[in-house]
Amino acid sequence: MGKDAEKLWNKWAACHNLPGQSDRLLRGKSSKYSPVSIDKKNCSAKMQGRDGMYNVTLTKCDCMDFQKRQLPCKHMYRLAIELGLVNETASSYIHGGYSWKQAVEIVEQFPEDVKKAFYEEFMATNQDDEPIRKKKSNELSVLISDGLLVLSHETAQFYTVRPIEDFFKERKNIHYYFSRKFYPKTYYNGVQEVIEPFPDDEVTAFLVKRGFAPKCTSNASSRVSNSSVNKHTSILSLLFDVMLILIGIMLCNVSVIIGLIVIIYALYRMVKCLKLKKNV
Repeated sequence: MGKDAEKLWNKWAACHNLPGQSDRLLRGKSSKYSPVSIDKKNCSAKMQGRDGMYNVTLTKCDCMDFQKRQLPCKHMYRLAIELGLVNETASSYIHGGYSWKQAVEIVEQFPEDVKKAFYEEFMATNQDDEPIRKKKSNELSVLISDGLLVLSHETAQFYTVRPIEDFFKERKNIHYYFSRKFYPKTYYNGVQEVIEPFPDDEVTAFLVKRGFAPKCTSNASSRVSNSSVNKHTSILSLLFDVMLILIGIMLCNVSVIIGLIVIIYALYRMVKCLKLKKNV
């Protein structure tokens, strides 16, 4: 394989310094591009890509990037690294790469503050597997000691860490799960903040299965945080309506029509308020 492989790869010798190639080499080192299988005899590999399984060789790849540019893509660089043709170290899954459900189950075993700390670190490395510098905290210490974060450097005040490679295999659904759980998108419905309807997909189904929340629910946390304000406002509104009714009764002694108008208006306000509370 040696000389033949070198000969094939040397075809691209003049291309590696072109714009964009160093970025493709860097991305190819990520565990995300770990080969599903390698045929070293034939200098080829199969890699999971955005559009399915790619057949990768040292001269071509099925991915759209190679089809458009006809230059080495990240998959081809990764194959060259695996074959020892590029002197770089690539990351690989230690545990074969966790499915997103396995990753969720692992993280969900921790207290809420630790889970949030993990998700923030995971999001910080979502587009790049390079370690991130974070101020030290008890939550990060727990994640490091339990092996969910890899510590690459430490100072008196900071950790430089990244999630373990296995969490990057199905990162999109891991992101969807924890973003919907901790930071769901909301909008104001005229009364309070409510959660936007969750997409009807397997991530939402898994959230429901784990007892987080039913689909398309109003934001319970917003209701709790605003409950005291809403309750206070409702009491004031009710007192005002009762006062209007009393004033209407008094006005009936002067003008029955005016008194009835005031009473009807007060009753209308009370019914409208009850309907809003029922809808919430």
